Amino acid sequence: MKTDCVYYTLHLSSYGYVVFCKNCNNYQVAFGNVMIKISEDEYLEFKNEVVHSKTKFFHFKNTNEEHVKNIVISIYYYGVSLVLNYLEVEKLHEILLAADNKKMILNMLDYSKN
Repeated sequence: MKTDCVYYTLHLSSYGYVVFCKNCNNYQVAFGNVMIKISEDEYLEFKNEVVHSKTKFFHFKNTNEEHVKNIVISIYYYGVSLVLNYLEVEKLHEILLAADNKKMILNMLDYSKN
């Protein structure tokens, strides 16, 4: 029997959002004008790629390069990638970090109920 998704908002801002469904363990990540629905494993890989990009292109910070859309982040659909500038990568990283912090709190609250 298929269960309906019940989404928990982990982060919401003018830049995007992250929601999580406890029933199917999927995430929806919206950033700019793109929304992806990915599994928990794919979310972790996506987040790692964002962190890697932020570190790899740190030298773009506070230069003219930080405004150029030249950072490619793969997502899990054939041939689809995000193309972002460094400032957008920083903002996406902040969104994912805030979402992870809230999910950790929700997990602790669930654990304390058991």
